[in-house]
Amino acid sequence: MIDKKLLIVEDNFAEAKFAQKEAQKAGIKEIMVAENLEQAQKYIKEAGMLASDLFFPAGNIPTEAYLQRFLPFYDKYKTTRFTKISQESPVKRAIENCARVFGVTPQEYVENIMTQMNNPPTLMKMAREALAGIKDPEKYNQFLRIEQNIREGKNLPLGVIITEQAKEKGLPAVIVTSTYHHSDEFEPIRELVRVTYFDTMVDGRKNWQSGINYLVTGGKK
Repeated sequence: MIDKKLLIVEDNFAEAKFAQKEAQKAGIKEIMVAENLEQAQKYIKEAGMLASDLFFPAGNIPTEAYLQRFLPFYDKYKTTRFTKISQESPVKRAIENCARVFGVTPQEYVENIMTQMNNPPTLMKMAREALAGIKDPEKYNQFLRIEQNIREGKNLPLGVIITEQAKEKGLPAVIVTSTYHHSDEFEPIRELVRVTYFDTMVDGRKNWQSGINYLVTGGKK
């Protein structure tokens, strides 16, 4: 049996229960579960090792300091990830001219008229990008929602914070997450993750087994 006390940080109840079962299978007797940063910072004083999700709520802890830390990374990523298109784009001008002929807005022309003309997907993509003024506008809008959730403190990467605190205490720590490291949520702050992470899904669950076994075996994958 493992005599170190494990702290699991996970705000999803089903995932937390699954993680506890994996910890018990690995021979860990004492397990604590936190669902937010406030609880995690309280429990980590007693912990001997840590397995944490990457994104979870702060609890009743003020988030302003974390917003100031993380938002610049997302802002920088936004400017490098998404390419702007000139407002003087010839494609945009052509769409505007056609829209005037049909007596509709440029957006209505693209979505209601061009879509009925069996235009190839590449042309439709160009048209939507020209109107949005940015490459891959659907992905861009998704990223804006990610960024807004962070601004509102709903989806902060607080796994970075709790694993840093674990390392300061000399505790072995891993991150176990469903957020792929090349996704627009994870990628902007990936350089801040200084512990081993497991971001693959196994049978629809986060890979708690590998993360916990990594802790138990002293860093062997």
